[in-house]
Amino acid sequence: MVFNIFVAFDDDEPITSHDADAYLSDDILSIERMAFSGDHWTRHPSDWLLDLSWSDPGRVEGEYVLKALRGGWDEPTAGFRSRSRRAVQQAIDLTFEMIADGCGVEELSEAYRRLG
Repeated sequence: MVFNIFVAFDDDEPITSHDADAYLSDDILSIERMAFSGDHWTRHPSDWLLDLSWSDPGRVEGEYVLKALRGGWDEPTAGFRSRSRRAVQQAIDLTFEMIADGCGVEELSEAYRRLG
């Protein structure tokens, strides 16, 4: 995990402007498989990268944007969008299950469509 400020908001309560300012940004969650190589950390270029952001950083309006990429930022992306923290958590859990089963970006994209 590179960073994580994915906090547990209650989906039944409105997000406050204070919470949005503190926790809803371009950088909510980033997960990459890293390996220590002598004196620094590296990421294998063909591994998965999981990134969570907010579509309107710092503002109550918007939604979570989850991207799953295999390789780098220029590679095809599977994406999931929702205002629901629970739905995003389900999408993250699903991502880990499907990656463990060896799925590709297209299969993950289809699973996100079914989930959404």
